[in-house]
Amino acid sequence: MFRFSLAGLQLLWKTKADLATYFAVFPYRQDYIVHGELEISRLDQWGNIIWQNGGADIFATPHGDSSLVLLQDMIIATDWEFSKYAFDYDGRTLSYTKQS
Repeated sequence: MFRFSLAGLQLLWKTKADLATYFAVFPYRQDYIVHGELEISRLDQWGNIIWQNGGADIFATPHGDSSLVLLQDMIIATDWEFSKYAFDYDGRTLSYTKQS
């Protein structure tokens, strides 16, 4: 990920928040929530990683469903095996439900 200034197109920062790819980036307060293939991350406004959480499998579903939902008080992530993870915005795991 990277951030440029519009005036002069200067690189402000760059960060590698996932080893594979990024599916989406969501603004959260003055930070960013990054939906990566292997990690769900929170970055501050300067690109510093505040926290990262991985799962048992990639954070994507075989059906292409939305595998990340940001709620008011938590983030819900679904992996390839349809297991569900709930994280708070401070990166703590609130729950994990493994699908069989």
